[in-house]
Amino acid sequence: MTGTGNHERGAAERSRDTAREEPPRMTTAQLFGGVRELIIDHRGDLYRLRITSKGKLILTK
Repeated sequence: MTGTGNHERGAAERSRDTAREEPPRMTTAQLFGGVRELIIDHRGDLYRLRITSKGKLILTK
């Protein structure tokens, strides 16, 4: 036997470990750098992320 069961368990364990990692965290000050609006290019589609006058975030396409 090749031990594929063990290999599959190893992949599942690695997947769980990756799922537990925290994504990078940034403050809005770091992200916006002093402006209230930025454009995000995601796979060629442009999105506008802006801070409203009430301090909320709005993402529009």
